Amino acid sequence: MSLASPYFGIQKLDSFPESVLRVFAEGDRYVDLTAGGGGMVFHRATDGQPVHGNDRNPYAAAAFQVAERLQYWSQNAIAAYVDDFRPEVYGEYEGYVSTHLNRDRWIPDVSPRVAAYIDAQCDESIVNGYFVVRSLLKLLSQRCRRWDSTGLAAERAKQQPHFLEGYVREEYVAFTEGLRNTAHITGTNLPAEDLSEFVEPGDVVYTDPAWPWSPAEDAKGFDQDNPYDFLTCAAGSIFEQREISPDDIPFWNAKDVDRIYNDTANWIKSAFTAGARAFVLSSQGTNWPHPDLALTEAAERSGAKLQHYEYRVATTRRTGTKFTEWFGIYRP
Repeated sequence: MSLASPYFGIQKLDSFPESVLRVFAEGDRYVDLTAGGGGMVFHRATDGQPVHGNDRNPYAAAAFQVAERLQYWSQNAIAAYVDDFRPEVYGEYEGYVSTHLNRDRWIPDVSPRVAAYIDAQCDESIVNGYFVVRSLLKLLSQRCRRWDSTGLAAERAKQQPHFLEGYVREEYVAFTEGLRNTAHITGTNLPAEDLSEFVEPGDVVYTDPAWPWSPAEDAKGFDQDNPYDFLTCAAGSIFEQREISPDDIPFWNAKDVDRIYNDTANWIKSAFTAGARAFVLSSQGTNWPHPDLALTEAAERSGAKLQHYEYRVATTRRTGTKFTEWFGIYRP
């Protein structure tokens, strides 16, 4: 199974090395601090392992709520719901997207009819809204950093009134297929710093946090916007039908490397204080600070043992661009 996680791009489950998967399987429970689409959380749960997720941003929160709601449905009930997932006539429906077209950078450039459909589905239910936002991010965003105003999909979104409907159905079917036998999705809303109240003895903890991108990756250098502001604010504003700004859920600043090192070290230290068996920290070669430094500095500042670290070359699904994925395994 592979689930899209737009908060951190598309992360294939087969991108995890065997050394890391073996560590995940050791845990009495799998605790994932990554506030994203929940791909590995759902995967571990499907295999019968109790899991604990993070719903720090609205999109991540929706993913868990939808999974919890759908995991107990029979396949017949899911099929019937998908068949009923057809839009009515929303031409006069007005919501956040409809009233902010061409006025808000977090809102994509779509036709009024498509905007009405988005608003109506987000108002209808958390399930409908979640799959509408998944489809928008997949079709109309550039690496989940900004909306795409060019290209075939963008032109269709501005011209075809039923642009989204088929894609929403496909996303719904793909997601629910991956949830078969999923269970044990327990408490969310993990904290940003101290994990001692959330981690239990025997847990294995994993995170690929919202690292700043390397200054070399953006023309603005250290003054670049955080790449995860877009997903948090764009998806959140559409899904919740209200304005969400970068100040609501702040991310690391690339200039404050010391803060980054200290936060990651505190996660590791507090997890082991609570009795975790292992901690896995992940990053990519395009992130800042460079993973080679970030992984070793986390060990030094936390006092934990960096038992093993490795990187592998991966390829982005959309553009075929190669990049490196890094994983560090820590022990008390």
